[in-house]
Amino acid sequence: MSRTLPNIRLKVALMKKGLTQRNLAFETQIDETRISKIIRGYEVPTWDMKKEIAKFLEMEVEGLF
Repeated sequence: MSRTLPNIRLKVALMKKGLTQRNLAFETQIDETRISKIIRGYEVPTWDMKKEIAKFLEMEVEGLF
């Protein structure tokens, strides 16, 4: 399995808001395993996933990904 760079911005955004990957998964309806893979750089999120995550975190897509 190839890997991209870890998504540090997403991880930091979750930490700043006091949220967990589980919270994000529940609120965005994206599987928790996929959230973990996105953060660790093992999966590249689709545009729709990026929009859902950014919307929930009240951030711009460009600021997260």
